[in-house]
Amino acid sequence: MKLATATTNGDLTNGVDITVASDVLKKLDHQGILLDAEAFGRLRRELIWTIGETRAQGLWARFGFSCGQADAMNPLLTYPSLHGIAALQKYTPDPTRGEFTLETVDSCEATEVKRFFPVKAKTSQCWMLAGYLTGFYSGHFNHTIYFLETQCVAKGDERCQFIGKRSRDWSDEAESVLIGLFEEDNMARELADVCDQLSQTKNRYQNLFEYSSVPLLIVDPDTGQYLDANIAAEELTGYTREDLLNMNVFDLRPSTDHQVVIDYLKQLKTTEKVDDHEFTIVRKDGALRSVLISSKLLSFGGRRAIQSAIRDITDLKTSERKEKDLLEQLNRSERLSSIGRLAASVAHELKNPLGAIKNAIYYVRDALTNNPLLESDPHLKEILKLAEGEVDSSVTIIGELLDFSRVVQIVPRRTIVNELLEQLPSIIKIPDNVELQFDLDPTLPSARVDPDRLTQVFCNIANNAIQAMPKGGKLKIISRYEVGSAGKEKPSEELIAVGIEDSGVGIETWHLPKIFEPLFTTKARGTGLGLAISNNIVEKHGGAILVTSQPGKGSCFTVKLPLHPPDEKEESPHAPQ
Repeated sequence: MKLATATTNGDLTNGVDITVASDVLKKLDHQGILLDAEAFGRLRRELIWTIGETRAQGLWARFGFSCGQADAMNPLLTYPSLHGIAALQKYTPDPTRGEFTLETVDSCEATEVKRFFPVKAKTSQCWMLAGYLTGFYSGHFNHTIYFLETQCVAKGDERCQFIGKRSRDWSDEAESVLIGLFEEDNMARELADVCDQLSQTKNRYQNLFEYSSVPLLIVDPDTGQYLDANIAAEELTGYTREDLLNMNVFDLRPSTDHQVVIDYLKQLKTTEKVDDHEFTIVRKDGALRSVLISSKLLSFGGRRAIQSAIRDITDLKTSERKEKDLLEQLNRSERLSSIGRLAASVAHELKNPLGAIKNAIYYVRDALTNNPLLESDPHLKEILKLAEGEVDSSVTIIGELLDFSRVVQIVPRRTIVNELLEQLPSIIKIPDNVELQFDLDPTLPSARVDPDRLTQVFCNIANNAIQAMPKGGKLKIISRYEVGSAGKEKPSEELIAVGIEDSGVGIETWHLPKIFEPLFTTKARGTGLGLAISNNIVEKHGGAILVTSQPGKGSCFTVKLPLHPPDEKEESPHAPQ
């Protein structure tokens, strides 16, 4: 190999004799590379497969750079440290233009690439030689000269050509290649960067997890132990994160749901995802919440785990229940309206005939007075009495039908409720086998109520109580002053509570929800309207009727009335001390 030589004081060489550089480069083709050529090729291939072509390219280039730089700084150098990597055949230094050009057709790197990678390379492959030339010339001339391989046999070119320039003289595209070749490839730094990115990603995920408005729980799929919980989960359950990490999925479920939870975990292991499964959870304060849980299997800290997203639907279910109740009330009102119209029609049609029948019975009885026929036939007297009683009963029923069909209007005025209760024995018939007891609060304040309507209510309830004691018993009437709620979802206020207790047959549990429905009765001759009318009157007062009963032991109807009607607010004139 013959290399052209020249001496120049151009600025690329800094006045350094380039003959020395030429003598060294002549010996690059000296046999005796550190590794056998095939072994060198295999090493290149393994590095490419292990760390990727880009990183392998940089590694070989920097290795060559280090060797070239060391050779340039060694005054006793006999052979280049990388002898055997190429036979340089053309060397054209042009320092005044700031450029060196070297060519070879015998590059060990290109040859081995063609051996192990039969497909033509898309980029230049003599990375180590380009690095060596860069290190050697930079060290020899005391400033950086970057060499790039512009042609390569491995790409299908006729020769491998290397051009050396300063960084500023290369194009932007070439400069990006130089950066990839010679910029420090600090794997530890990259690893630190990756760790930093992972840490940032973890922090972002942790923030998303921690501050999500959706309650999230991480669960061990094998033990059911909670592994993590966010703030929203703490608020939903009432437990702190530390508490939850010492609990498992069964601790937040009613005991009756444990088998359901086990089946859910088994299903999740099979399907890896389950959406919107409804559960009931028990808060720390004992309150029950209805929730929908969507879960999926994922990796958590290097282990399989379940992430459960929880949606509290308690309020939604309450709203749905209220909506259902309102619809039922609407349907009930429509039915009651239809029944009321029918009742009014029937009552009006029967009222006049019954009046005529009653008058006829009275006339027959009057006509037979002092008649020997009435005295000689005792059955005739009983028949007349029975007919008169049946007519009276029919009139009572018609009265109830008419009351039911009318819109209840109350006329509140200041009333002493105890006085209404004390008048009951003079209004209704108390059988001899029924013991009447009064337990009235003498400090009971007066209330603005409709006394006539309330008397009707008390009479209806008392009559029912008497009829529930065919063999006799005790009828107890109680009055009390209370501060509380007259019923569900009603505010706390001042109340008068009137209880009417009996020791009769009681009411079966399954009948209790129906006793205020129109036409519902368990009595052979009842109309099923008395309690419906009474309940309507009490509700118009803003109150409620509460019922407790034990079959075989008796019942207690408690009428709770606010001291003031719903549309009136005033100071209570009296309160017990």
